[in-house]
Amino acid sequence: MCLAIPVKITAITTDADNPFRSGKVSFGGIMREVNLSMVPMPGPATMPWYMSGRLSA
Repeated sequence: MCLAIPVKITAITTDADNPFRSGKVSFGGIMREVNLSMVPMPGPATMPWYMSGRLSA
């Protein structure tokens, strides 16, 4: 089974040209550091889905 949760990107913690971008997301008051390499244009206030341990735009 898969669980998808809409999250809000609050910060990008690596350079934009880094292929393994990471950032901080918030959902339900919980902050988490995640890999953003699969999000095409991540930025603060972008709302991707956190799904099965990865982000999907």
